[in-house]
Amino acid sequence: MTLHEFKNLSNEELIKLFKDFGYSAKSVNDAFGFSRNTTERLFNKRGIDRESLVRDYKRQLKEDYERNPKVCKHCGKPIPWEKRLTNEYCSSSCAASENNKGKVKNPNGNNGQRVKTKEEYLEHRRLTAHNRIIETNYSQYNIPKVLPGCCPICGEYQCDKEFCKKHNFSQLIGLAKRYGLDAGSIGTTKIFEEFERIKKIIYDLYWNQGFSGQDLADKFNVPYTAIIYHDFEYLEIPRRSFEDSTRNAISRGKIDPGEGGIIDGLHQEWHTTWTGESVFLRSSYEIDYANWLDENQISYSVEELRIEYYDSQQDKTRVAIPDFYLTSTNEIVEIKSDYTLDIQEMLDKFEAYKNKGYIPKLVLEGKEVDIYKIEEEVDEKRLEKIKNKNISAFKRNNDEN
Repeated sequence: MTLHEFKNLSNEELIKLFKDFGYSAKSVNDAFGFSRNTTERLFNKRGIDRESLVRDYKRQLKEDYERNPKVCKHCGKPIPWEKRLTNEYCSSSCAASENNKGKVKNPNGNNGQRVKTKEEYLEHRRLTAHNRIIETNYSQYNIPKVLPGCCPICGEYQCDKEFCKKHNFSQLIGLAKRYGLDAGSIGTTKIFEEFERIKKIIYDLYWNQGFSGQDLADKFNVPYTAIIYHDFEYLEIPRRSFEDSTRNAISRGKIDPGEGGIIDGLHQEWHTTWTGESVFLRSSYEIDYANWLDENQISYSVEELRIEYYDSQQDKTRVAIPDFYLTSTNEIVEIKSDYTLDIQEMLDKFEAYKNKGYIPKLVLEGKEVDIYKIEEEVDEKRLEKIKNKNISAFKRNNDEN
């Protein structure tokens, strides 16, 4: 439309055009490329009250809105005309009630009560800082935030679990980075199951599959000292003794004992069983016993089992590696000499073996002996030598530790 045609419109046509453009003079000018105030001047020249038309239009809009108003999402009451475009709720109270469903009331306190003590205030500040750290530093792990009064480890309200007291957030994140713990379980009750899963993986690799500390360090790309001296302690996984480590290294071929050679005065050799398996034996007594089993065609395994037991002398949990396991009779056979037998340690091991459902036996100096009646079956002189040697070794071991 040209300016000439625009000026020749009748009053009715001009008002209709004004209405079609939403009662906005600026919209009319912009639509046809007229200069600023062109429409306003034409209305004034013809004596048409443009502002009255706008007021009538707005009044009509308001009446239409009041007949069918927008309602509050929480209480269902009509939202005022002035707030219809920006608000979803009729008041801030309704907005808070709707958005805080399922949350602990009053973020400044516990269970709806105001914070009154310094300890409660510090706990609230700690949880606030915890959520901020999660959001800024660990957003890639998708760790859920914790609500006021809830435990940052398991997410439960007013938690008093020993697990959550013992473990902290940074240690669990370390397990996530190094061993694949699901960090999204932190702050939920799934963390207990996830922690045990990681513990079982490391335990199985170390004790059942024979991985050394260095093997684990290489597998998970973790410094050796970190996994052995920190992570094992944190996961409560017992470490091998020097003797067990040496055995493990020999059985995995990392140390070559030689064929039929003598190491530290002990006869040790690789032995082929009657079933064709190759096993490593550490003393002449073990060699003799294995030969007897082969002659009688009794199925057995050597140093295959790993059984935790409580060492009452050192007051800690250790892992026993029995010498022989006879599969057909479910028997564990320990082969010892007077020099290698520690009576109390063997009693501790036998207790664990029986609790696991095995039948334990002791072969001492080539002869089967009842450990519970050893004072009756071994002469006094030998028994004194065994006990004195064990006491000296135990004192020396404590001095070294």
